Amino acid sequence: MGPGGNNGYQRFDRANAYAEDIAHGERRTLQCAGSALFTGVVLLLWGFMSMYSSDYTAVKMKAVGGYDEIVDRWTDVYSEDFSATRFDVAIGDAAVTTTQTHEITPIDHASGKVHDYYPTAFEIASLLEQIAIPNLRANETMDLPVDGWGDAAENSDSEHTTPVLTSEQEVAVFEYLSTPREVTVRAYSTPVTPADSSDDASDAESSSETFDSISLGERALVTKTERRSNGWKPCKYQHGGYFRAGMCTTYTVLDTLCVKVSKKSEQNWIANVTYGGPGCDNKRDWEIESRKMTRAPVNAGDPNLATVRHLGAGRVIIRSAFDPLIAARNITDGSMFFAEKQAGQSAAAVVLLCVGGACLVPGVVLGLPFLSRMWRGREMIRKTRSARRGTTGRNTHEEEFDDIL
Repeated sequence: MGPGGNNGYQRFDRANAYAEDIAHGERRTLQCAGSALFTGVVLLLWGFMSMYSSDYTAVKMKAVGGYDEIVDRWTDVYSEDFSATRFDVAIGDAAVTTTQTHEITPIDHASGKVHDYYPTAFEIASLLEQIAIPNLRANETMDLPVDGWGDAAENSDSEHTTPVLTSEQEVAVFEYLSTPREVTVRAYSTPVTPADSSDDASDAESSSETFDSISLGERALVTKTERRSNGWKPCKYQHGGYFRAGMCTTYTVLDTLCVKVSKKSEQNWIANVTYGGPGCDNKRDWEIESRKMTRAPVNAGDPNLATVRHLGAGRVIIRSAFDPLIAARNITDGSMFFAEKQAGQSAAAVVLLCVGGACLVPGVVLGLPFLSRMWRGREMIRKTRSARRGTTGRNTHEEEFDDIL
């Protein structure tokens, strides 16, 4: 007989192996149930704490109340005076009168209590088209073509056309567009006519208008920047430039100039620097200017006039410093949604509560059999101990399970 007997084969205890597998599976199930229960409880506690700390409703009501006061003050005090003022935008001696716009910017109305108002702003569509191009065409030294500029399309939505220019003319035009020039806003106020003046004097005085000049700084319609680059790929794909001799050349076009203004006294208009700057948007750190990138030509030359006109350059917007839109951007950090941070916390709290509740379900389902077994075992032990205490006339060493065994 070989080792272990039975013709060299060791005896395999099937019953013990099956019992070990069952015990191992039950331990794994118990571990999964415990992990699910622990995770669910933690997430539920976290969700309740987040919801309690966010206090979304109270914060939003406070923000909306402050905003509504600003809206009412705009409607009752500032709107009429601002709307009655005439604003021109000038570069040098060339000036263009702005037009009133009443574009409504969507704002959070979820509370149902945000006051409505009639928005007013002044703007010109493009410094390039309304001032720069006429100045270029009037410049006799450049000898630009007279026809082919799309004058017939000025009042339509179709794009302006550009005549074919020589390389020398393109260089001169780019130099003109890339030279910074001071942009000013003229706020006009009509002088009061004396009551005892004659009719002729009244007509003469009414025709002479005075204005307050608000400087927006020196601005170039197109900028060219050269800086060192690690290679042609980051220059081309990250900055939209062209790479040559270790330098990356990039171009930007003036997109928008937006300034908020207010009266310093009864008659003097100035650029208002409330919130940290004279601009209109805190996302741009209240800077007046915003620019957009244009990709550099592949031939390492400067963008031509047709490309710049296609992009559009130099929209100018004038807003009142008391415009509710300015206040809303400041209150909401530019999101136009009141209590956005608290709303995000509240939404996250709801998600945590839902996930925590979902984690509790498998934990409870997997843990119920073990709890039931534990309860039955405790009940059996309790009944056994009660039977022992109540047994009389039997051997004190006899166990309750002797009858079963």
